[in-house]
Amino acid sequence: MMHEIGMHALPADTTRHDWLCYAPVGKEFAVMDQLAEIGIDHWRGTAVKFERRGKSRTPDAYDYPALPNYIWASPLQWQVHLMAKVKYMSRTFLFLSRADVDGQTLVYNKGKADEREEYKPGLREFARAVDERERLARRIAGNRDAIKLYNRDEQIQIVDGPFAGRLARFRHMAQGANDLFPKVVADVELFGGMTRVRFDPLAVDKVKGS
Repeated sequence: MMHEIGMHALPADTTRHDWLCYAPVGKEFAVMDQLAEIGIDHWRGTAVKFERRGKSRTPDAYDYPALPNYIWASPLQWQVHLMAKVKYMSRTFLFLSRADVDGQTLVYNKGKADEREEYKPGLREFARAVDERERLARRIAGNRDAIKLYNRDEQIQIVDGPFAGRLARFRHMAQGANDLFPKVVADVELFGGMTRVRFDPLAVDKVKGS
């Protein structure tokens, strides 16, 4: 159901509803900033992508809205009219039902031999997954900043995974087409020879005391 929100104040109460709001591509974070300034709850869904730009030799972290063109807002009833004043945001909002937000279980062919259930996740579950990926990406980005200090052939220590406790020699950073973030490429001594291994950035660290 679409609702056209006018400029008139609604009665003040504590009722809160969820709305999907529209903003032009590239203006989503500007809209979120304005919502924060006027105290309207919203999800600042952020997708962190690692990209190589300009003359940078390694990919850096850049923020993108997780829902391009859209913002999930949860204003109190009395705050709804304020959203019409937010720059760049359309005044036409899409109302989100509880099922839209929290998900629902659908039953097909109820009462028949082939009855089956199918769970449809809601926006909240999607948001949790995005937030978890952002949290991991932030940690990776912080670790990558430290990795920039590594020099080729520098000795590093492996702190997690099956090679934990071993030393390795840093070679370079690499990001494959299916990698969510850059990996550390290092040489590890195995069975009397050097083997090149790709590590999660959180799995390695500088050698203490170096």
